[in-house]
Amino acid sequence: MNKLLILLLVLPLLAIGQRDKKKAFLFSLQSYNFTYTTIPSRPTLGTSATLTWSSPGNILNSTGGTTQDKIISGTGWNEFHAFSFVGTSGAYQRISNEDASFTVGSIANNLTTKEGTNSTYFEYNGLSPTAALYFVRDEADATSAIQLTADAAGPYFRANNIVNDSRGYAFFANTSGTLSGGNATTAPTSTTNYQDIELSYIRSFNPTGNKEHVYVGATTTSAYAIHQNFSLSHFFGYQSTWDGMQFQNAKDFTVSNVTVIDAGSAGTASQDASLQVQNSYGTVSNSIFMGAPQGFRFSTLNLTVTNCYFQWTGNKANEIISYYGNYAATNRLMVNPITTEILIQDCDFDASTWTGALMNVLDPDVTITVTNCRIRGATSLFQDSRGMSPTGALVDGGGNTFGATIPTPTFTNFTPSNFDGHGKLTEQTHHELHRGYRTP
Repeated sequence: MNKLLILLLVLPLLAIGQRDKKKAFLFSLQSYNFTYTTIPSRPTLGTSATLTWSSPGNILNSTGGTTQDKIISGTGWNEFHAFSFVGTSGAYQRISNEDASFTVGSIANNLTTKEGTNSTYFEYNGLSPTAALYFVRDEADATSAIQLTADAAGPYFRANNIVNDSRGYAFFANTSGTLSGGNATTAPTSTTNYQDIELSYIRSFNPTGNKEHVYVGATTTSAYAIHQNFSLSHFFGYQSTWDGMQFQNAKDFTVSNVTVIDAGSAGTASQDASLQVQNSYGTVSNSIFMGAPQGFRFSTLNLTVTNCYFQWTGNKANEIISYYGNYAATNRLMVNPITTEILIQDCDFDASTWTGALMNVLDPDVTITVTNCRIRGATSLFQDSRGMSPTGALVDGGGNTFGATIPTPTFTNFTPSNFDGHGKLTEQTHHELHRGYRTP
C-alpha cells in the first residue's frame, strides 16, 4: 500500500480522543481503496466468421473458411463441439461469443465442448468483462463446460473469461494413457499428453453431481495422460459437492489468485477438500480456500504453498498422504533425485471446530516445512502418523503463531450472471495480502 495512504489512515486515530476512535477506525476502513484486476477482453480479431447454430452444433477448423476467429451468435446453441482445431503458436484458432446475451445450454447429458483428434493451438475467449462465454445447465445435467482430450503430441489450449453456471466441471482434463519407461530415477512417458493449458478468469457455480470445479489428471495411479504445463489464475469457484479443485500428474503447474468457497458439501470421504494435489510439481499462491470440511489433501513430494488462506469446517486435520505408497516406481512423475519437500509459508489456517494438529502426516519420505503461518483452532503443526522408518523431516520453520486473530474474507455477490461483479474480495486484510480472484 502507498505509504502516504497509510499515514492518512493512521493520523485520524492519533488526533482524536478515545471516545471517537471507533468512528475514526470505521472511517479509515471506508477510505481503503479496493482495487480489482480487469477481466481481459478477447484478443483483437483476425480473419473472422460469425456462426449461427445448426444441428448438432459442430464447429470444425474449416467452418467459416480459413478464418482464425469463430464468433458464435444467436440462439439454439444447446451444445457445441470444436473438432480438429489446428492453429499455430503465433495464431491460435479461437472461439468467442458475439454479445452478452449468448449462452450455451444443454438438453442432454453431453459434453459442451471437446476437441477432435490432434486439435492444437486453440482457445475460447469471452467477449468482454460484461459478456463472458456463458455455459448454463438448462434442462438436464451436463458433464462439463469444457472438456479437453489429450493426444500423443498434446494440445496447446487457452480459455479466458468463461462462466460455468450449474453444469458439471468447469474444466475437465481426464484422458487415460499407457505409461512406459519409468523407474526409480526416470519419470515415465505416456501415450497421451496435454502439452500446455492456460486458464484464466474462469468462474464456476454449483456444478451438478459429484464433480469438482476443476479436475486435471486422473485418480488412477497407473494409467494417465501427463500434463506437461498447466496454469490457472484468477479463478472463482462457489459451492461444489466434491473437492473444489484437484490436480494430478502435472509436471509443472501454477495456481494463483484463486477463490474457492464451500466445496465438499456432500461430505464424501476423501472428496471433501478445497484442494487436492497428487503426483505433481507445482506452486499454489495468493489464494483463498474456505468452507470445505477439509482444507487440503496432498500426495506429492515437490510443492510450494505460499500466501494462502485455508478455512475448514470439519473436525479433522489436513492430510499428507504417502506418495511412494500410492505410486509405484514405474508410475511416478516425482523421481529421485528431486526436492522431496512440501513448503508451506506465509499462510493463514483457520479451523472452525478442529483443535488437533494442523496436518496429519502419513508420508514417511517427504520433508514438510511450515514457516511464518498464522493458525487458529489447530494447536500443533503435525500429527506424526508415519509408519516404518521415516526419512522425511517435519520442520517448524519458525514464525508460526497459534491462536492468531485471522479476519474472515468477505465478498460481493455470488450471482453467476453478474459477470463483472461476483466474487470480489471486500475484506481489507486479505486484499492487502493480494489474495483471491480479481485481487491484484
